[in-house]
Amino acid sequence: MSLHIRISSQSLPPEPMSQLWRIPHDCERDEFGRFVMGKRDGNPPREFPTDPIPEPFRAWPDQTIPVKNYPAMLDLLCELNPSYTRARALELLGTGLCWCNNTWGVFSAAIITGGAVLEEDHVENGRVYFKSINIYEPIPSTECVLANHLSTVATSVHRDGRVGFMTRPNGYGSRSQIRMFIVSKLPLWLPEVELHKLPLGFEPLSSVWMP
Repeated sequence: MSLHIRISSQSLPPEPMSQLWRIPHDCERDEFGRFVMGKRDGNPPREFPTDPIPEPFRAWPDQTIPVKNYPAMLDLLCELNPSYTRARALELLGTGLCWCNNTWGVFSAAIITGGAVLEEDHVENGRVYFKSINIYEPIPSTECVLANHLSTVATSVHRDGRVGFMTRPNGYGSRSQIRMFIVSKLPLWLPEVELHKLPLGFEPLSSVWMP
């Protein structure tokens, strides 16, 4: 008589993929300022006052966020920008850049730059509510921020419509790209019609990707 023992384990079903959305670049609008999915209006060249300019997008609802009051947020900013010295990384919260226009370290609005990939929380009444770092909750780790689309690499647009990266002096004698966290006090949303809905499983490899 032989004895056969079969041990089986039940595998857990894979977690469903998160729906991702993308903020288009400024040069993906038509001549009336309306978003045209996948269209660039860089020809003829756009007349920007400077070359290049940042491309900030305002998310809603409007809110002012004093990140300077949260040491963990300052540490996170430095960890997200390891090519900067700490002093230079903190200068990214200066009043001369698009996030803190009035007071150092205070987000004057919920600003996110073009090309950002956002992770959907839910869609309601034509609004895409997306995940962000809630300032009132424990600050997530750098790894969590990067894995869950809670930050974005800042972008800019040249006069001819080319999209590039915002860079700043990094304190080591050169310039580096900027990665900024997406932070909120209230759930953030953007109009569905102003976003690109990405195919499930697809994520652009770069913030300057064009459809």
